[in-house]
Amino acid sequence: MDRPPSRSDDVTVSVSSPLSSCLRKRNSNRQSLSNRSVSFPEDETRIVTGYLEPVNPWIYAESITKEAVLSNYIRSCEKHGVNPVRSVLVQLEGLPYEESNERFDALDLRFETLQLGSCEALEEIFKRVQFEKLNLDNTGLDDEASVALFDMIEYYEAATNINISNNTNIGSRGWQACSRMLKRTKCLEQLECRNTPLDESLIPQLSRALRVGTQLQVLKLEKCCLAGRPIVILAAALKLNTTLKELYLAENEFTSIDAVQLSGLLKCNVTLQLLDLSNNMLEDAGVGHLCGALCEQTRPSGGLAILVLWNNRLRSGSAYHFNKALKTNNTLEMLNVGHNEVRDDFLTGLIEGLTLNRNLLRLGMQSTHLTSAGAITLSQIMNGNPNLQRIDLRDNDLQVAGLAALAVALKSNTSITQLDIDDCPKKSRTQDDTGEEYGALVEEIRNIAKGMNAGTPPMVLRRTWRYVPHSAPSLPGRSR
Repeated sequence: MDRPPSRSDDVTVSVSSPLSSCLRKRNSNRQSLSNRSVSFPEDETRIVTGYLEPVNPWIYAESITKEAVLSNYIRSCEKHGVNPVRSVLVQLEGLPYEESNERFDALDLRFETLQLGSCEALEEIFKRVQFEKLNLDNTGLDDEASVALFDMIEYYEAATNINISNNTNIGSRGWQACSRMLKRTKCLEQLECRNTPLDESLIPQLSRALRVGTQLQVLKLEKCCLAGRPIVILAAALKLNTTLKELYLAENEFTSIDAVQLSGLLKCNVTLQLLDLSNNMLEDAGVGHLCGALCEQTRPSGGLAILVLWNNRLRSGSAYHFNKALKTNNTLEMLNVGHNEVRDDFLTGLIEGLTLNRNLLRLGMQSTHLTSAGAITLSQIMNGNPNLQRIDLRDNDLQVAGLAALAVALKSNTSITQLDIDDCPKKSRTQDDTGEEYGALVEEIRNIAKGMNAGTPPMVLRRTWRYVPHSAPSLPGRSR
Protein backbone atom coordinates (compact mmCIF):
# COMPACT_ATOMS: atom_id res chain seq x y z
CA MET A 1 0.00 0.00 0.00
CA ASP A 2 1.37 3.38 -0.98
CA ARG A 3 1.40 5.05 2.40
CA PRO A 4 3.09 8.32 3.45
CA PRO A 5 5.92 7.51 5.84
CA SER A 6 4.95 7.66 9.48
CA ARG A 7 6.66 9.95 11.91
CA SER A 8 8.31 7.02 13.65
CA ASP A 9 10.21 6.13 10.46
CA ASP A 10 12.31 9.32 10.79
CA VAL A 11 13.46 8.78 14.39
CA THR A 12 16.88 7.18 15.02
CA VAL A 13 17.72 5.77 18.44
CA SER A 14 21.35 5.02 19.37
CA VAL A 15 22.36 2.89 22.35
CA SER A 16 25.87 3.39 23.74
CA SER A 17 25.67 0.66 26.40
CA PRO A 18 23.76 -2.55 26.88
CA LEU A 19 20.28 -2.15 28.38
CA SER A 20 20.12 -3.23 32.00
CA SER A 21 17.20 -4.79 33.74
CA CYS A 22 14.76 -2.48 35.45
CA LEU A 23 14.47 -5.07 38.23
CA ARG A 24 17.54 -4.08 40.33
CA LYS A 25 18.55 -5.72 43.51
CA ARG A 26 17.39 -3.79 46.53
CA ASN A 27 20.87 -3.48 48.05
CA SER A 28 22.39 -1.99 44.89
CA ASN A 29 19.54 0.34 44.05
CA ARG A 30 20.76 3.41 45.91
CA GLN A 31 24.35 3.00 44.76
CA SER A 32 23.40 2.84 41.11
CA LEU A 33 21.19 5.89 41.43
CA SER A 34 23.91 7.94 43.16
CA ASN A 35 26.39 7.32 40.33
CA ARG A 36 24.12 8.92 37.73
CA SER A 37 24.72 12.42 36.40
CA VAL A 38 23.42 14.76 33.71
CA SER A 39 25.73 16.91 31.57
CA PHE A 40 25.43 19.16 28.52
CA PRO A 41 28.02 19.71 25.78
CA GLU A 42 30.02 22.94 25.92
CA ASP A 43 29.45 23.43 22.21
CA GLU A 44 25.77 24.43 21.88
CA THR A 45 25.78 23.46 18.21
CA ARG A 46 25.87 19.83 19.29
CA ILE A 47 22.51 20.16 21.10
CA VAL A 48 19.63 18.74 19.04
CA THR A 49 17.17 21.54 18.36
CA GLY A 50 15.33 20.29 15.29
CA TYR A 51 12.10 18.33 15.06
CA LEU A 52 9.84 16.79 12.45
CA GLU A 53 6.17 17.64 11.90
CA PRO A 54 3.80 14.65 11.83
CA VAL A 55 2.95 13.40 8.38
CA ASN A 56 -0.16 15.02 6.88
CA PRO A 57 -2.28 12.25 5.30
CA TRP A 58 -4.25 14.77 3.26
CA ILE A 59 -1.33 16.58 1.66
CA TYR A 60 -2.66 15.55 -1.76
CA ALA A 61 -6.15 16.88 -1.00
CA GLU A 62 -5.20 20.55 -0.86
CA SER A 63 -6.05 21.21 -4.50
CA ILE A 64 -7.89 18.35 -6.16
CA THR A 65 -9.23 18.11 -9.68
CA LYS A 66 -11.24 15.47 -11.44
CA GLU A 67 -8.38 14.72 -13.80
CA ALA A 68 -5.89 14.24 -10.96
CA VAL A 69 -8.14 11.87 -9.01
CA LEU A 70 -9.03 9.79 -12.07
CA SER A 71 -5.51 9.58 -13.46
CA ASN A 72 -3.97 8.60 -10.12
CA TYR A 73 -6.63 5.96 -9.50
CA ILE A 74 -6.13 4.43 -12.95
CA ARG A 75 -2.35 4.49 -12.52
CA SER A 76 -2.67 2.78 -9.13
CA CYS A 77 -4.86 0.07 -10.67
CA GLU A 78 -2.17 -0.59 -13.27
CA LYS A 79 0.49 -0.74 -10.56
CA HIS A 80 -1.48 -3.35 -8.58
CA GLY A 81 -2.43 -5.35 -11.66
CA VAL A 82 -6.21 -4.88 -11.47
CA ASN A 83 -8.81 -3.28 -13.72
CA PRO A 84 -10.38 0.00 -12.58
CA VAL A 85 -13.86 -0.49 -11.14
CA ARG A 86 -16.24 0.98 -13.69
CA SER A 87 -18.75 2.24 -11.14
CA VAL A 88 -15.93 4.04 -9.32
CA LEU A 89 -14.87 5.80 -12.51
CA VAL A 90 -18.45 6.91 -13.14
CA GLN A 91 -18.84 8.24 -9.60
CA LEU A 92 -15.50 10.07 -9.69
CA GLU A 93 -16.53 11.69 -12.96
CA GLY A 94 -19.68 13.08 -11.37
CA LEU A 95 -18.28 14.52 -8.14
CA PRO A 96 -18.66 18.32 -7.81
CA TYR A 97 -14.99 19.04 -7.09
CA GLU A 98 -15.31 22.80 -7.55
CA GLU A 99 -18.37 23.22 -5.32
CA SER A 100 -17.31 21.59 -2.06
CA ASN A 101 -14.33 21.62 0.23
CA GLU A 102 -16.04 19.21 2.60
CA ARG A 103 -16.90 15.53 2.34
CA PHE A 104 -18.76 14.27 -0.70
CA ASP A 105 -22.00 12.35 -0.23
CA ALA A 106 -21.02 8.75 -0.94
CA LEU A 107 -18.77 6.26 -2.68
CA ASP A 108 -20.96 3.28 -3.57
CA LEU A 109 -19.09 0.01 -4.17
CA ARG A 110 -21.87 -2.46 -3.39
CA PHE A 111 -21.95 -5.68 -5.41
CA GLU A 112 -18.45 -5.00 -6.78
CA THR A 113 -15.86 -7.73 -6.12
CA LEU A 114 -13.02 -6.13 -4.16
CA GLN A 115 -9.86 -8.19 -3.89
CA LEU A 116 -6.66 -6.99 -2.24
CA GLY A 117 -5.34 -5.20 -5.34
CA SER A 118 -8.65 -3.42 -5.92
CA CYS A 119 -8.65 -2.17 -2.34
CA GLU A 120 -5.02 -1.02 -2.52
CA ALA A 121 -5.83 1.01 -5.62
CA LEU A 122 -8.55 2.91 -3.75
CA GLU A 123 -5.88 4.57 -1.61
CA GLU A 124 -5.18 7.11 -4.36
CA ILE A 125 -8.82 8.21 -4.02
CA PHE A 126 -8.83 8.38 -0.22
CA LYS A 127 -5.63 10.47 -0.31
CA ARG A 128 -7.57 13.18 -2.10
CA VAL A 129 -11.28 12.76 -1.38
CA GLN A 130 -13.34 12.07 1.74
CA PHE A 131 -16.95 10.87 1.87
CA GLU A 132 -19.93 10.87 4.19
CA LYS A 133 -20.82 7.26 3.35
CA LEU A 134 -18.73 4.36 2.06
CA ASN A 135 -20.94 1.49 0.89
CA LEU A 136 -19.10 -1.84 0.82
CA ASP A 137 -22.22 -4.01 0.89
CA ASN A 138 -21.71 -7.47 -0.64
CA THR A 139 -18.23 -6.77 -2.03
CA GLY A 140 -16.71 -10.18 -1.24
CA LEU A 141 -14.18 -8.82 1.26
CA ASP A 142 -11.83 -11.37 2.81
CA ASP A 143 -9.24 -10.94 5.56
CA GLU A 144 -6.51 -9.50 3.32
CA ALA A 145 -8.76 -7.03 1.52
CA SER A 146 -10.60 -5.91 4.65
CA VAL A 147 -7.38 -5.31 6.60
CA ALA A 148 -6.02 -3.08 3.82
CA LEU A 149 -9.32 -1.23 3.48
CA PHE A 150 -9.88 -0.67 7.20
CA ASP A 151 -6.30 0.59 7.62
CA MET A 152 -6.83 3.12 4.83
CA ILE A 153 -10.17 4.28 6.23
CA GLU A 154 -8.51 4.78 9.62
CA TYR A 155 -5.47 6.63 8.23
CA TYR A 156 -7.30 8.97 5.87
CA GLU A 157 -10.54 9.39 7.89
CA ALA A 158 -12.21 8.32 4.66
CA ALA A 159 -15.88 8.20 5.74
CA THR A 160 -18.27 8.89 8.61
CA ASN A 161 -20.71 6.10 7.69
CA ILE A 162 -19.50 2.64 6.60
CA ASN A 163 -21.62 -0.29 5.39
CA ILE A 164 -19.88 -3.69 5.31
CA SER A 165 -23.06 -5.80 5.20
CA ASN A 166 -23.18 -9.21 3.50
CA ASN A 167 -19.43 -9.84 3.68
CA THR A 168 -19.31 -13.30 5.21
CA ASN A 169 -15.61 -13.99 4.51
CA ILE A 170 -14.16 -11.42 6.92
CA GLY A 171 -12.23 -13.40 9.52
CA SER A 172 -10.37 -12.72 12.73
CA ARG A 173 -7.66 -10.50 11.20
CA GLY A 174 -10.25 -8.44 9.39
CA TRP A 175 -12.26 -7.81 12.55
CA GLN A 176 -9.09 -6.94 14.45
CA ALA A 177 -8.41 -4.27 11.82
CA CYS A 178 -12.02 -3.11 12.09
CA SER A 179 -11.60 -2.81 15.85
CA ARG A 180 -8.48 -0.67 15.42
CA MET A 181 -10.34 1.49 12.92
CA LEU A 182 -13.19 2.08 15.37
CA LYS A 183 -10.83 3.00 18.22
CA ARG A 184 -8.60 5.36 16.24
CA THR A 185 -10.91 6.99 13.70
CA LYS A 186 -12.33 10.21 15.10
CA CYS A 187 -14.90 10.81 12.36
CA LEU A 188 -16.63 7.41 12.13
CA GLU A 189 -20.20 7.71 13.45
CA GLN A 190 -22.07 4.77 11.90
CA LEU A 191 -21.17 1.14 11.15
CA GLU A 192 -23.59 -1.24 9.45
CA CYS A 193 -22.83 -4.98 9.39
CA ARG A 194 -26.11 -6.62 8.39
CA ASN A 195 -25.96 -10.34 7.54
CA THR A 196 -22.31 -10.63 8.55
CA PRO A 197 -22.03 -13.53 11.03
CA LEU A 198 -20.26 -12.66 14.27
CA ASP A 199 -19.79 -15.84 16.28
CA GLU A 200 -18.16 -16.02 19.71
CA SER A 201 -14.69 -16.14 18.14
CA LEU A 202 -15.22 -12.88 16.20
CA ILE A 203 -17.50 -10.75 18.38
CA PRO A 204 -14.74 -10.15 21.00
CA GLN A 205 -12.71 -8.27 18.38
CA LEU A 206 -15.54 -5.78 17.84
CA SER A 207 -16.48 -5.66 21.51
CA ARG A 208 -13.00 -4.55 22.61
CA ALA A 209 -13.34 -1.35 20.62
CA LEU A 210 -16.86 -0.70 21.90
CA ARG A 211 -15.75 -1.22 25.49
CA VAL A 212 -12.83 1.22 25.49
CA GLY A 213 -14.83 3.90 23.69
CA THR A 214 -15.22 5.10 20.12
CA GLN A 215 -16.90 7.96 18.29
CA LEU A 216 -19.51 5.51 16.96
CA GLN A 217 -23.11 6.64 17.47
CA VAL A 218 -25.04 4.13 15.31
CA LEU A 219 -24.33 0.38 15.20
CA LYS A 220 -26.37 -1.96 13.00
CA LEU A 221 -25.82 -5.67 13.65
CA GLU A 222 -28.95 -7.08 12.07
CA LYS A 223 -28.99 -10.78 11.18
CA CYS A 224 -25.51 -11.41 12.59
CA CYS A 225 -26.20 -14.64 14.53
CA LEU A 226 -25.77 -12.94 17.91
CA ALA A 227 -28.06 -15.17 20.00
CA GLY A 228 -26.40 -16.97 22.89
CA ARG A 229 -22.78 -16.34 23.80
CA PRO A 230 -22.18 -13.46 21.29
CA ILE A 231 -24.87 -11.21 22.83
CA VAL A 232 -23.41 -11.92 26.28
CA ILE A 233 -20.04 -10.58 25.08
CA LEU A 234 -21.54 -7.63 23.18
CA ALA A 235 -23.84 -6.55 26.02
CA ALA A 236 -20.97 -6.68 28.52
CA ALA A 237 -18.92 -4.36 26.32
CA LEU A 238 -21.76 -1.91 25.69
CA LYS A 239 -22.45 -1.54 29.40
CA LEU A 240 -19.29 0.59 29.55
CA ASN A 241 -19.93 2.49 26.31
CA THR A 242 -20.91 6.16 26.61
CA THR A 243 -21.09 7.25 22.96
CA LEU A 244 -23.42 4.82 21.17
CA LYS A 245 -26.94 6.19 20.71
CA GLU A 246 -28.65 3.75 18.31
CA LEU A 247 -28.37 -0.05 18.35
CA TYR A 248 -30.09 -2.23 15.73
CA LEU A 249 -30.26 -5.94 16.56
CA ALA A 250 -33.10 -7.19 14.36
CA GLU A 251 -33.27 -10.78 13.07
CA ASN A 252 -30.78 -12.32 15.49
CA GLU A 253 -33.09 -15.10 16.76
CA PHE A 254 -33.06 -13.69 20.28
CA THR A 255 -35.24 -15.47 22.84
CA SER A 256 -36.34 -14.52 26.34
CA ILE A 257 -33.01 -15.86 27.64
CA ASP A 258 -31.10 -13.36 25.49
CA ALA A 259 -33.40 -10.61 26.79
CA VAL A 260 -31.73 -11.04 30.19
CA GLN A 261 -28.47 -9.73 28.67
CA LEU A 262 -30.27 -6.85 26.96
CA SER A 263 -31.95 -5.97 30.24
CA GLY A 264 -28.58 -5.82 31.98
CA LEU A 265 -27.32 -3.55 29.22
CA LEU A 266 -30.21 -1.10 29.66
CA LYS A 267 -29.72 -1.02 33.43
CA CYS A 268 -26.09 0.09 33.06
CA ASN A 269 -26.14 2.16 29.87
CA VAL A 270 -28.17 5.38 30.03
CA THR A 271 -26.77 6.97 26.86
CA LEU A 272 -28.38 4.47 24.45
CA GLN A 273 -31.48 6.14 22.98
CA LEU A 274 -32.75 3.64 20.40
CA LEU A 275 -32.97 -0.16 20.57
CA ASP A 276 -34.43 -2.04 17.59
CA LEU A 277 -35.17 -5.71 18.29
CA SER A 278 -37.47 -6.37 15.33
CA ASN A 279 -38.08 -9.90 14.06
CA ASN A 280 -36.78 -11.82 17.06
CA MET A 281 -38.51 -14.28 19.42
CA LEU A 282 -38.52 -12.46 22.76
CA GLU A 283 -42.15 -13.31 23.64
CA ASP A 284 -43.87 -11.98 26.76
CA ALA A 285 -41.19 -13.30 29.12
CA GLY A 286 -38.46 -11.43 27.25
CA VAL A 287 -40.51 -8.23 27.37
CA GLY A 288 -40.72 -8.70 31.13
CA HIS A 289 -36.92 -8.54 31.38
CA LEU A 290 -36.72 -5.43 29.17
CA CYS A 291 -39.49 -3.62 31.02
CA GLY A 292 -37.80 -4.41 34.32
CA ALA A 293 -34.80 -2.43 33.08
CA LEU A 294 -37.03 0.40 31.81
CA CYS A 295 -38.53 0.71 35.28
CA GLU A 296 -35.07 1.65 36.53
CA GLN A 297 -34.55 4.34 33.88
CA THR A 298 -36.17 7.25 35.66
CA ARG A 299 -33.70 10.07 34.99
CA PRO A 300 -34.94 12.55 32.34
CA SER A 301 -31.34 13.32 31.37
CA GLY A 302 -30.64 9.81 30.04
CA GLY A 303 -32.28 6.56 29.04
CA LEU A 304 -33.92 4.72 26.17
CA ALA A 305 -36.20 6.89 24.00
CA ILE A 306 -37.24 4.40 21.28
CA LEU A 307 -37.99 0.70 21.69
CA VAL A 308 -38.95 -1.32 18.59
CA LEU A 309 -40.36 -4.81 19.21
CA TRP A 310 -41.89 -5.46 15.80
CA ASN A 311 -42.75 -9.14 15.25
CA ASN A 312 -41.52 -10.73 18.49
CA ARG A 313 -44.35 -13.21 19.16
CA LEU A 314 -45.89 -10.96 21.80
CA ARG A 315 -49.36 -11.66 23.18
CA SER A 316 -51.77 -9.74 25.39
CA GLY A 317 -49.88 -10.93 28.49
CA SER A 318 -47.05 -8.51 27.66
CA ALA A 319 -49.39 -5.63 28.57
CA TYR A 320 -48.74 -6.28 32.27
CA HIS A 321 -45.02 -5.60 31.83
CA PHE A 322 -45.50 -2.56 29.56
CA ASN A 323 -48.09 -1.10 31.94
CA LYS A 324 -45.68 -1.40 34.86
CA ALA A 325 -42.87 0.25 32.90
CA LEU A 326 -45.02 3.10 31.58
CA LYS A 327 -46.09 4.02 35.11
CA THR A 328 -42.51 4.59 36.28
CA ASN A 329 -40.32 5.22 33.21
CA ASN A 330 -39.92 8.84 32.13
CA THR A 331 -37.57 8.51 29.15
CA LEU A 332 -39.42 6.38 26.57
CA GLU A 333 -40.87 8.48 23.74
CA MET A 334 -41.72 5.82 21.15
CA LEU A 335 -42.95 2.25 21.52
CA ASN A 336 -43.56 0.00 18.50
CA VAL A 337 -45.21 -3.39 19.07
CA GLY A 338 -46.45 -3.79 15.49
CA HIS A 339 -47.01 -7.20 13.86
CA ASN A 340 -47.62 -8.95 17.19
CA GLU A 341 -50.88 -10.71 17.99
CA VAL A 342 -51.62 -8.68 21.13
CA ARG A 343 -55.34 -8.06 20.34
CA ASP A 344 -57.78 -5.75 22.15
CA ASP A 345 -56.89 -6.96 25.66
CA PHE A 346 -53.44 -5.44 25.24
CA LEU A 347 -54.82 -1.90 25.21
CA THR A 348 -57.12 -2.71 28.11
CA GLY A 349 -54.06 -3.68 30.13
CA LEU A 350 -52.31 -0.39 29.23
CA ILE A 351 -55.06 1.99 30.35
CA GLU A 352 -53.47 2.88 33.68
CA GLY A 353 -49.91 3.10 32.35
CA LEU A 354 -50.78 5.26 29.34
CA THR A 355 -53.01 7.51 31.45
CA LEU A 356 -50.24 8.20 33.97
CA ASN A 357 -47.35 8.39 31.48
CA ARG A 358 -46.36 11.86 30.30
CA ASN A 359 -43.41 11.05 28.03
CA LEU A 360 -44.62 8.59 25.39
CA LEU A 361 -45.26 10.46 22.14
CA ARG A 362 -45.68 7.72 19.54
CA LEU A 363 -47.35 4.32 19.77
CA GLY A 364 -47.06 1.77 16.95
CA MET A 365 -49.90 -0.78 16.84
CA GLN A 366 -49.84 -1.76 13.16
CA SER A 367 -51.15 -5.25 12.40
CA THR A 368 -51.83 -6.25 16.01
CA HIS A 369 -55.28 -7.88 15.46
CA LEU A 370 -57.20 -4.94 16.94
CA THR A 371 -60.95 -4.60 16.39
CA SER A 372 -63.41 -1.81 17.07
CA ALA A 373 -63.41 -2.81 20.75
CA GLY A 374 -59.71 -2.00 20.93
CA ALA A 375 -60.29 1.33 19.16
CA ILE A 376 -62.94 2.23 21.73
CA THR A 377 -60.48 1.43 24.53
CA LEU A 378 -57.86 3.56 22.80
CA SER A 379 -60.31 6.47 22.59
CA GLN A 380 -60.64 6.32 26.38
CA ILE A 381 -56.85 6.40 26.70
CA MET A 382 -56.66 9.41 24.37
CA ASN A 383 -59.10 11.30 26.58
CA GLY A 384 -56.81 10.81 29.58
CA ASN A 385 -53.41 11.27 27.90
CA PRO A 386 -52.44 14.82 26.83
CA ASN A 387 -49.05 13.87 25.38
CA LEU A 388 -49.50 11.21 22.68
CA GLN A 389 -48.89 12.73 19.26
CA ARG A 390 -48.94 9.83 16.79
CA ILE A 391 -50.66 6.43 16.83
CA ASP A 392 -50.40 3.85 14.05
CA LEU A 393 -53.44 1.56 13.68
CA ARG A 394 -52.98 0.40 10.10
CA ASP A 395 -53.74 -3.15 9.01
CA ASN A 396 -56.22 -3.79 11.83
CA ASP A 397 -59.88 -4.81 11.70
CA LEU A 398 -61.35 -1.42 12.64
CA GLN A 399 -64.96 -0.91 11.64
CA VAL A 400 -67.29 2.08 11.72
CA ALA A 401 -67.95 1.87 15.47
CA GLY A 402 -64.25 2.01 16.26
CA LEU A 403 -63.57 4.94 13.93
CA ALA A 404 -66.53 6.85 15.32
CA ALA A 405 -65.13 6.52 18.85
CA LEU A 406 -61.70 7.71 17.68
CA ALA A 407 -63.22 10.70 15.89
CA VAL A 408 -65.06 11.78 19.03
CA ALA A 409 -61.92 11.39 21.15
CA LEU A 410 -59.85 13.42 18.69
CA LYS A 411 -62.21 16.38 18.99
CA SER A 412 -61.41 16.73 22.69
CA ASN A 413 -57.74 15.68 22.45
CA THR A 414 -55.31 18.52 21.74
CA SER A 415 -52.06 16.60 21.23
CA ILE A 416 -52.68 13.95 18.53
CA THR A 417 -51.25 15.21 15.23
CA GLN A 418 -51.33 11.96 13.24
CA LEU A 419 -53.55 8.89 13.48
CA ASP A 420 -52.62 6.29 10.86
CA ILE A 421 -55.58 4.16 9.71
CA ASP A 422 -56.44 2.20 6.58
CA ASP A 423 -58.27 3.94 3.73
CA CYS A 424 -60.70 1.03 3.45
CA PRO A 425 -62.02 -1.39 6.11
CA LYS A 426 -60.15 -4.66 6.35
CA LYS A 427 -63.45 -6.54 6.32
CA SER A 428 -66.82 -5.31 5.20
CA ARG A 429 -69.36 -7.03 7.41
CA THR A 430 -72.52 -5.10 6.66
CA GLN A 431 -74.09 -3.50 3.66
CA ASP A 432 -72.60 -1.41 0.87
CA ASP A 433 -73.15 1.91 2.62
CA THR A 434 -70.65 0.84 5.31
CA GLY A 435 -67.78 1.63 2.97
CA GLU A 436 -69.03 5.17 2.43
CA GLU A 437 -69.55 5.74 6.15
CA TYR A 438 -66.10 4.33 6.88
CA GLY A 439 -64.52 6.59 4.26
CA ALA A 440 -66.29 9.65 5.66
CA LEU A 441 -64.98 8.90 9.16
CA VAL A 442 -61.44 8.42 7.83
CA GLU A 443 -61.62 11.82 6.16
CA GLU A 444 -63.00 13.42 9.32
CA ILE A 445 -60.24 11.92 11.48
CA ARG A 446 -57.53 13.12 9.11
CA ASN A 447 -58.96 16.62 8.95
CA ILE A 448 -59.08 16.86 12.74
CA ALA A 449 -55.49 15.60 13.06
CA LYS A 450 -54.37 17.97 10.31
CA GLY A 451 -55.83 20.90 12.22
CA MET A 452 -54.06 19.79 15.38
CA ASN A 453 -50.81 19.42 13.45
CA ALA A 454 -51.02 22.99 12.19
CA GLY A 455 -51.47 24.31 15.72
CA THR A 456 -48.80 22.21 17.41
CA PRO A 457 -45.80 24.22 18.68
CA PRO A 458 -42.62 23.57 16.63
CA MET A 459 -40.70 22.49 19.75
CA VAL A 460 -43.08 19.59 20.35
CA LEU A 461 -42.83 18.45 16.74
CA ARG A 462 -39.04 18.50 16.88
CA ARG A 463 -39.15 16.36 19.98
CA THR A 464 -41.38 13.88 18.15
CA TRP A 465 -38.88 13.41 15.31
CA ARG A 466 -35.65 13.74 17.28
CA TYR A 467 -34.80 10.06 17.30
CA VAL A 468 -36.15 8.83 13.96
CA PRO A 469 -34.33 5.51 13.29
CA HIS A 470 -32.13 5.20 10.21
CA SER A 471 -33.41 1.82 9.07
CA ALA A 472 -37.11 2.42 9.63
CA PRO A 473 -38.22 5.68 8.00
CA SER A 474 -41.89 5.21 8.91
CA LEU A 475 -41.68 4.13 12.55
CA PRO A 476 -44.09 3.43 14.14
CA GLY A 477 -45.52 1.17 11.50
CA ARG A 478 -42.51 -0.68 10.30
CA SER A 479 -42.95 -3.12 7.46
CA ARG A 480 -40.58 -5.85 6.44
